[in-house]
Amino acid sequence: MHLGNFHFGAFPQCLGMPLGILSFPLLLEYAAINSMLDQINSCLDHLEEKNDHLHICLKELLESNRQTRLEFQQQNFLLQADPGDKWTLTSL
Repeated sequence: MHLGNFHFGAFPQCLGMPLGILSFPLLLEYAAINSMLDQINSCLDHLEEKNDHLHICLKELLESNRQTRLEFQQQNFLLQADPGDKWTLTSL
């Protein structure tokens, strides 16, 4: 007997029980639980994809911030090296 992707005969047999041991309502409950687990698995896959994308975005942001900080440090170094020559810095 089948309901969706759930095969009723497989579940009791995997527990070592004959098919006749479990009642039809119990089999329906197992099928419903199986369906919910499939939905949870799908949601977790989607969440993992979003997490991977967010991780990539954060790495790009971190690299951008590092580059900006380095540029500011270089500008600060130039200002400290020759504080009277501010026009040279702005022309860069």
